[in-house]
Formats: sequence, C-alpha cells, structure tokens
Amino acid sequence: MGFDWAISTMPYGPTLQKCRMLLHQFLSRNVMEHHHNNIVLETHQLVLGLIDSLDNYFNHMRRYSSIHHSQANSLQINVNSLGDHYIKLTDDKSKALTIAGEPGAFFVNFIPSLQYIPEWFPGAGFKHKAREWCKLCQAMLNDPYKMTKHKILEGTTHSSMTSDLIELYTTRDGVIDSKDDIVASATILYAASSNTSVATITSFILALVLYPEVQTRRQEELDCVIRTGWLPTFDDQPNLPYIECIVKETLRYVRFQSKRPS
Repeated sequence: MGFDWAISTMPYGPTLQKCRMLLHQFLSRNVMEHHHNNIVLETHQLVLGLIDSLDNYFNHMRRYSSIHHSQANSLQINVNSLGDHYIKLTDDKSKALTIAGEPGAFFVNFIPSLQYIPEWFPGAGFKHKAREWCKLCQAMLNDPYKMTKHKILEGTTHSSMTSDLIELYTTRDGVIDSKDDIVASATILYAASSNTSVATITSFILALVLYPEVQTRRQEELDCVIRTGWLPTFDDQPNLPYIECIVKETLRYVRFQSKRPS
C-alpha cells in the first residue's frame, strides 16, 4: 500500500532513527514556542466558528486540526473551505488504514499466496484497492512537499517543519540531503495528529457537558485571571493550574483507536 514511510510501521534502523531525530528537532519546547501565535489565532477562529454555527461543530474542529498542515508544510488552509484537498487526503488515508488494518478484512490475510495472482483474476479486488491506496499515499507525501517548495521559490513561505528542514539540509550545490526522511517526518506530523486533535477536543467538550461542576470551577479560574472580553493565551498558562489539569486529564482519558465505519 505504500505506507512504509509511517514511523508507526517502520522497522527499527537508520531511517527510523533519522525520522525520530527530525521530529524531535521540530517538536521540542523551544521550537514549538514559535508557533504559539498561530495556534492562538486558529483557536480564535474555532471559537468564532462554533459561535456562528454550533450545529456544524465537527467540521469546525476538522478545520482547526488543519493547523498541523501549516506547521508541517507551510500550507495555509482556507478556513471557509470544508472540502480542502489536503484535509480530504488525510480523511481518505484514515479510512484506508482503518479498513486495511482490520485483521481478516481481505481473504489474502488467510491465504498469503493470493498476493501473487494477477489483478484481472476473480477475487483480486484487494489488489485494486491497494493500488488506489498507494496513489493516495504518494499524494499525501508529495503534494504538500511540492507546494512548500513552490512557496519557497516564490518567497511566500512561512516557517514550518518542511521549509526549515529544507533550509537546514540543502547543500551548497542545491541538493536537499535526507529529502525522503524530511517528507516522511512532515507527513506523519499532520497525518497522525489531525484525527487525534479532533478526538481530544470533542472529548473535552463532552466532559464539560457531563460534569458541569468542573465547567463552573474552570470558568471561575478564568474569570480570576483573564480580563473580561479576552481569551487566554500561552502566557496565562502558569496562572491556570486547574485548566491545565483538565487538559492533561483529557489527554489521559481519551483512547485513540480506529473503528471500521459501518
């Protein structure tokens, strides 16, 4: 299927070590501080969207998760477009992995020798699906990377994992060292975090609905620290210990697992 670039399925070796090193470079506390302003801006957009059309809350959260595209590949996702190409790629990837990852989903899982039959042979439908998913995988890897390189040449890019690593690993001859590792690391950054971000936010909102006493105490802490009409920022985090505990409890409580759609 072509998903061997994913760190979660990659065998231990130099490639895995290099990808983990690149991700660690970008996800360190000092580096992430440079993205705080962008995260706050996207959070404001999420709040405004929820106020404007609460019935469409899930799509607003999907839009919010697109911030990972911006961090990984300098892609500015259109907030008003709920069918963005890159968001659709991520959704299609999740569906493909959910179906393909289920044990026994295809007969070839029970009879491995079926992998050698030609595509035209009856019962070889799994090969057609695998080829389609392989094209999807290549699009996930290459489309955002090509767009980021195009923006770099135009001089319109902003700081992101891909743009920063391209600048760091480009030799004097103009050759990009470790290109495949850069592409894989940036892709896994947004591919793995998009669904988990939505799951975390929806679980957080559900918890506030189920436990109104927690919401009341959270609001009291906010009112004591934040001025009326303002929203909290990362600078307020040290003064909001109760809310920080809620966030940590949400991350602990949510179990991320895929379920095949019915």
